Amino acid sequence: MRVKFENMKEIAQFVRLCEQFSEEIDVTDGRYIVNGKSIMGVSMISVSPNINATIITDNENKVAEFEEVLSPFDARYFDVQK
Repeated sequence: MRVKFENMKEIAQFVRLCEQFSEEIDVTDGRYIVNGKSIMGVSMISVSPNINATIITDNENKVAEFEEVLSPFDARYFDVQK
């Protein structure tokens, strides 16, 4: 899912939510891939306009849960609101 952050507080909230999952979570800006559970990694690429977060699992229920839990950071919401 494409994600967007407005400030460091949101990045910290995102990382805390990612830590709830035992699965690996990749966050990428198209050039770099960082651990979604790393506040330093996520903050490093947070200025990019195209950030994608992916949970590494074959379990469709986990994917749906991931997307629901992280929906406050869904870039599609920001695109509609701005």
